[in-house]
This record gives sequence, structure tokens and C-alpha cells, in this order.
Amino acid sequence: MVFADAVFSGTTVHFTAAVFADGTVGFDGYFPVSGVCPKGLGEAAAAAAAAAGTVRLPEAWRRSPAAEE
Repeated sequence: MVFADAVFSGTTVHFTAAVFADGTVGFDGYFPVSGVCPKGLGEAAAAAAAAAGTVRLPEAWRRSPAAEE
């Protein structure tokens, strides 16, 4: 599951866009999560946004983890 432009709050995420495991896409919704680190979703979220062409990601999610090492 990939979230773009998401806000994590405890065990819930509010997303602008999401691509679910079955390939369906959702917009502007909420989804329960547990044990998910938003930082780890950066590259996948960026790819989903690029594919959609309309999803804006926070700048922090556009940076590659390799660039921070």
C-alpha cells in the first residue's frame, strides 16, 4: 500500500491519494494503520505521485534516503 501526501495520526492515516495492494486507488480518505513509518514510504509515494501526475508530496518525502547518508 502506498500513501501520497498523507498525515499519520496514531493508528490512522488521512491520505490525499493511496494505491492499495489490489491496485485500486483511493482519494481523500482515512485508513487504519499500525507499525507503519511514514519516512519509509518516501520513494514509493513519490513514484505513485509521478504516475498520477497530480499528487503533490511534501518536500521531505521527495528526498532520497541515500542522499541523507
